[in-house]
Amino acid sequence: MKEKKLFKPVLKSFNCGSCGATLNITAVGISITMACPSCHSLIDIKDPNYKILKKVSEKSHVTPLIPIGSKGKISGKNYQCIGFLQKQDQGYYWVEYLLFNPYHGFRWLTESDGHWTFFKRVRTISDIGYQYITYKGKKFRIFNRSQGKVIYVEGEFYWRVKVGDTSYLSDYISPPYMASLEKSADEKIWTIGSYIDRKRIEEAFKLKNLPEPMGVGANQPSPIKNHLKNVSRLFVSSLVCCFLIFLFRSILAGNETIFKQTFPLQTKSLSSIGAFKVKHDLVKSETFTVHADKKNLQVSAFAGLNNSWLELDILLVDVNTGKGIPLPTYLEYFKGYDYEEGSRSKSWIKNYIPKGEYYLSIIPMSDNKKNNGLMFEVKLTSDVTRGTNFLITLAFLFIPFIITGLRSRKFEVDRWGNGSENPYTTQYD
Repeated sequence: MKEKKLFKPVLKSFNCGSCGATLNITAVGISITMACPSCHSLIDIKDPNYKILKKVSEKSHVTPLIPIGSKGKISGKNYQCIGFLQKQDQGYYWVEYLLFNPYHGFRWLTESDGHWTFFKRVRTISDIGYQYITYKGKKFRIFNRSQGKVIYVEGEFYWRVKVGDTSYLSDYISPPYMASLEKSADEKIWTIGSYIDRKRIEEAFKLKNLPEPMGVGANQPSPIKNHLKNVSRLFVSSLVCCFLIFLFRSILAGNETIFKQTFPLQTKSLSSIGAFKVKHDLVKSETFTVHADKKNLQVSAFAGLNNSWLELDILLVDVNTGKGIPLPTYLEYFKGYDYEEGSRSKSWIKNYIPKGEYYLSIIPMSDNKKNNGLMFEVKLTSDVTRGTNFLITLAFLFIPFIITGLRSRKFEVDRWGNGSENPYTTQYD
């Protein structure tokens, strides 16, 4: 189907030899066949007598969304719709419109489920593989392999076309672009297309109410992909900011150990509370000073437990006011032949501790009288850096990134679900 040299436009008319309808030839000297829109007879328009090549008995008719003869401007160039084909592959239908400009040649508009692509023919694709091709530095991946069959034809064409013609098709995509290979018995044609919004088609050809797109088009650009890039950039910049803030906070944090003392479990007034709880004697610590005002306080405790638990009812008491701030701590450690549970140490943080003079009032309780004499340690650190805050912030930053990523993946899954080379399926699907 070699395109001939173009020349100045000349319009030529003749009457269909089958039904008498007046037909106009737009690409005079280039087109060689025409399908009459009235009776669907295939006419040889290169023949001086416009010989009927084939008469069609069936009167089925498909109405093109872009009427034959319509003129429109696409990519800054004026084109006229001169031909229309409908094809199918195993119950899947699509249509192709042949556009013509006497100075710029032929172009194709294809429509499938409301998705439009504007194609032009290219002479060759230099880098061709089974799964990928490369054209002008852009990599395309195989999307679909099929066999297209012409089931309806109308208008004029620069090659001999008729209902029943079949060809093998291979579509490669790099959204919004598509590269298509059409192979017939005697030739092979490559075309390169770009996705075009239906609104642009309506504006170009002065049409109204073209069908809404259904699903995701093969080469439809993802509206989420750019959003994902923006979210990714925002995530990275936010992550860097959070890390710098965490680092800055770590440098400025006091991390001052204001108290550390080891206590024995007292035995003087040992008493039992129920069958499984022993209350030990109250102990008081030395006085210490909290220098940082309204900062956090890390409470750390350790006890040499062995198959036992220890509850420390700690009260941080203000020397001047007598008011106390509860700092309860619970430790447990159990170990058997094939298991180990709990820990002999524990740390947690209490926020907004006023500065001042304090001491600790501690009432220990355990589950065993044999714990009498057991040593336990309490340590207080003022104004510590909390890594959990950084991790929580990081988790929140991940949420929009993950959600957008999942939406983007779903869009691609829906896209590839329409192709024969779906990378999201397995051999077991």
